[in-house]
Amino acid sequence: MEEKNQDLSQLLRDYLAMAWRQKVWVVVPLFVGILISGILIVKLPKVYRSSTLILVEAQKVPEEYVKSAVSGTVEGRLSTIQQQIMSRSLLEKIVNKFGLYPENSEKVITEEIIGRMRNNIDVKTTVARNNNIEAFSLSFEGENPTMVMNVTNELASLFIEENLKIREQMVEGTTEFLDNELKSLKETLELQEARIGEFKRTHMGELPQQLEANLRSLDRIQSDLLATQLAKRAAQDRKMVLEKTIELTKQRIEETAKQRGEIDDETLRRSGISVPSTEKPPSPLMLKLIQRKADLANLQTEYKENYPDIIMLKREILDLEDQIAQTEMNQMATLPSGSSEGDRGRTQTRLPAGFEAERAHIAELQRQIQTIEVELTTLKDREQGLEKQIRTYDKRVESAPAREQELAVLERDYENTKKNYQALLDKKLNAKISENLEKRQKGEQFRILDPANLPERPFKPVPMRILFMGIAGGLGVGVALAFIRETLDGSIRRPEEVERITSVPVLASIPDFDEELKITEKYLSKIMVDDEKTNG
Repeated sequence: MEEKNQDLSQLLRDYLAMAWRQKVWVVVPLFVGILISGILIVKLPKVYRSSTLILVEAQKVPEEYVKSAVSGTVEGRLSTIQQQIMSRSLLEKIVNKFGLYPENSEKVITEEIIGRMRNNIDVKTTVARNNNIEAFSLSFEGENPTMVMNVTNELASLFIEENLKIREQMVEGTTEFLDNELKSLKETLELQEARIGEFKRTHMGELPQQLEANLRSLDRIQSDLLATQLAKRAAQDRKMVLEKTIELTKQRIEETAKQRGEIDDETLRRSGISVPSTEKPPSPLMLKLIQRKADLANLQTEYKENYPDIIMLKREILDLEDQIAQTEMNQMATLPSGSSEGDRGRTQTRLPAGFEAERAHIAELQRQIQTIEVELTTLKDREQGLEKQIRTYDKRVESAPAREQELAVLERDYENTKKNYQALLDKKLNAKISENLEKRQKGEQFRILDPANLPERPFKPVPMRILFMGIAGGLGVGVALAFIRETLDGSIRRPEEVERITSVPVLASIPDFDEELKITEKYLSKIMVDDEKTNG
């Protein structure tokens, strides 16, 4: 360790000795470097810098109440704003406004000038703990302090204006996009509503929500059909009984008349006691009664008994039945006692009183048969109507599952579109609120926290830095020259060098005399020379 320290000390002494031997070559470059530094300090133009601090102010209204519609980060918007401000058109306006770079003899602003101005603008951001930008500084460099301050303030104002403009454009673009989407979605929604309405109108009665009502109606109609069929069968039975009664009455009258010998067959045939043909065409009142009962049967399948038209038809049917009965009585009263209408003027055979009573009874039975026939016609029409309705309701019930699937597809598409429309409507409302927020400048914005200052001293050049660089450069050049001269010099100054060159060990070395000894030796030599001259 001690030997190592000695070697280092010896090496340092060697370098110092070399510097001393070559002191002229070291000092002159050092002096030249200092001189050049001084010239640069005096001649270089003074450059001033003015800076402003802009705060990124958060949204004033909490986001849980109003969510901002401006997407992206502050870094992204700041980069966009910086690119817009660094554009040629905007920088040309600033150059012309403040008369920057007057050394430009030409009136045309070249790309070189625009490039210089871009290099003179510097933007640095301050990042918070949550990795979000909370502020950024904007600076500008130039040779005129006042101009530098004014340009910096102008750039800061442009940053704030561009930020507001970008945010408003983004919000307005969002609102416009949502308006167009809502318009398109509304048209789709209305079209789907029209399709559902048309489907329901086309398939009225076959819809799934009408299935239960159809089943109830089907049960009721089937019950009505069964009751109608029973009533029809009962009416037919009554008719058969009445016809049988008339037939028996006719036979009894004929047998009684023959036994009495009161009338022959020809007289009996002409007496009017024989049963008239029931196939004669019904009267207009009877036809009207049949039509009204058919109308009543149709209405009763659709409506309840208290329906106004049903009540009115029942009253009309009662009136028609009374009119028919009165007409038949009048016709019977106008007929001759023992002959038909065609036998008037002929010789009439007066029947016994008992026959006239039987004839009245037969006429009553015939009227009842006609009434039953009207009832049978009505029941038959009603039966056909009910069977037709049963077929209709059966078809509706059978079609309900298919219609349910078709309607489910339409309604599912409609509900999905409706949900999307409602979601877009909510987003549009939020976007509109966000747009009002931006227009009232309540959203995130840039605010000048520290305005641009008037620089009092130049930003560059820095004299001490230039001087240090000159000293370091001159000293470096001097040392390099000294080292080169020392390398080119063939003098041997150390025993180690002799051993390295001759490969012979050095037994002893005479050290260098100090200055005083050299001076004394020089003085003695001069005295000896003077004495020789004197003696000689």
